Amino acid sequence: MRLSSKLSLAGALLFLAAHAAQATPMSWTDTVTFNPNVYVTQWTGFVYKQSLISDGYNPAVDSISSYSLSLDLVNGSGGFLALVVPGQLSNGFFDFNGTQYGGMSLQGNVSFSSTGVLTVGIISLLGNFYLASSTLTAWGNGIARTVPEPGVLALLVLGLMAIAIVRSRSKIRAVARV
Repeated sequence: MRLSSKLSLAGALLFLAAHAAQATPMSWTDTVTFNPNVYVTQWTGFVYKQSLISDGYNPAVDSISSYSLSLDLVNGSGGFLALVVPGQLSNGFFDFNGTQYGGMSLQGNVSFSSTGVLTVGIISLLGNFYLASSTLTAWGNGIARTVPEPGVLALLVLGLMAIAIVRSRSKIRAVARV
């Protein structure tokens, strides 16, 4: 194997080593504060979106395995509300004491994971309340975004310079032979 081929291979391996990506467990959180609080009366609904994009979630490379949604309800007159998250097989029903019934579906999780945005709808089934805030926390795997060390970049530059020198010397020898 010629020296220039060896140097090219070494340079390529250093470049790949500097840009290796590893999936690591991560969590993302988004809090929406409603100002003023949203008043929801019996049989009325409210729809809003929560996005994890601003917290560093990248739908192209990250994936969500589970999530939780926390609602801050204030001044309620008691009763029940329905939480509607698209893609759920059964929607969640909550009382104002925080008891939850229901769960998430695979279809809803795949849709949320592919966009990083969750559309949430709430409906008061009985009673009135104010929605003060909503916190969405998701857990999954993300690609670690590391910055290459300066030493690795210096080795890459030295390798490229060596390739250029070897090539220029081989061209000079070829011209001298003719």
